[in-house]
Amino acid sequence: MFLVLLSCHENNDHPDFEDALTIEENVDNFVQNYVNDSTPGVSVLVRKGDKIILKKSYGLVNLETRQPINSDTPFYLASVSKQFAAMSTMLLYEEDKLNFDDKITDHLEEAPELWSQITIHHLLTHRSGIPDYLNDLEWYRSGLTNQNVLDDLVKLTELEFEPGSKFDYSNSGYVLLAIITSRVSGMPFQDFMRENIFSPLNMNNSLAYDESRPDVKNVALSYNEDKQLVNYELLTMGDGGMFSTINDLDKWEQSFYTDQLINDASKELAFTSHHSDEYGYGWGIRKIDDHDHYAHGGGLLGYRTLISRIPGKQFSIIILSNGSYGWIYKLKDEILRVYL
Repeated sequence: MFLVLLSCHENNDHPDFEDALTIEENVDNFVQNYVNDSTPGVSVLVRKGDKIILKKSYGLVNLETRQPINSDTPFYLASVSKQFAAMSTMLLYEEDKLNFDDKITDHLEEAPELWSQITIHHLLTHRSGIPDYLNDLEWYRSGLTNQNVLDDLVKLTELEFEPGSKFDYSNSGYVLLAIITSRVSGMPFQDFMRENIFSPLNMNNSLAYDESRPDVKNVALSYNEDKQLVNYELLTMGDGGMFSTINDLDKWEQSFYTDQLINDASKELAFTSHHSDEYGYGWGIRKIDDHDHYAHGGGLLGYRTLISRIPGKQFSIIILSNGSYGWIYKLKDEILRVYL
C-alpha cells in the first residue's frame, strides 16, 4: 500500500535524542536499535543551508550477498514518486501544453462521461472522486501497468463523490496524471522523466520503472518484518514507480531553490494547500513552529521512504529504507525536534 505520511509518532521503545550529542551520534543511537550489519537498512541525509550535516547508511542491500547500503543505493520511492508526476504536469503547464483546469476527458479519449467534470487540478489534489485502485480494485498482480489501471477504472459506473467536493487520497489520480503527461508530451512517461527531470538535475541513479523492466543497478531489495524477501513486481508509474537515492533526492530537493526546472509561480502552486486538506501538488503541507513544512512519505512491501523540507530554515531530511521500518517517520520527527 502506498502511504502519504507527514508526521507519525509511533510508540516504539527507544530513547529520544539527547540534545548534547552530535546529529551523527543521535542518529546512530536511534538506528542501531533496529538495524545492524546483518539486517535490511536505511539511508539518511540531512541538510541545513548549503551544508549536508549528515549523510550515512546502515544495513544491507541484499541479505544473501551482504552488500551494504550506501548513499548511491537506489530504493523504490513508493508515494514519494507523486511529487515527480506533479512536476511533470507543471513542466507541461509552463510549456502551454495543458492547464490545471483542463478536463481530463480532453486528454483521455477513453474516459467516460462520468469523468467530464474532473480536472487535472482535481487529480493533483486528490479531489477527483475516482476510487483508489489500490483500495477498491483487485490491484496487486505482477506486471500491473498504468494501462491496466486505466482499463479497469473506465469500467466503473460511479464516482465516490462529486469532483472537487472533498479530499480522498487516491493513487488512481496520479496514475492518470502519468498517462496524461505521456499523451500530451508524445513521450513515454519514463522517457519524459529522464529527459526533463533526472538528466537536467544529474540524478544519474534515478529512473521510472516501466514495462521494459530496466535494470536498477545495486537496488536495495525489499524485506518484510520477518526479513523475508518480498519482490517488487508492479509496473505502474505516477503514484509510485520511481527508484532513487539519497544523493539524487538531495539534488531534487535543492532544485526548488532555483529555476532550473520550474519558475516561482509554479512552485507556489506546488507548495500551496489549495483547500483545507494540507496537500498541494504532490506535497503534503503543514506548519512546524510557524515554518512551512513540505513533506511526503511512502511505503509498499518493505520500502518505507520520506522527504521533508522546511525552506524557511533551508532544512531538509531524506530517509529511504528497505526493511518495513515504520520508525523512520519517528526518526524524522526527532531530527526536526532537535536540529531544526
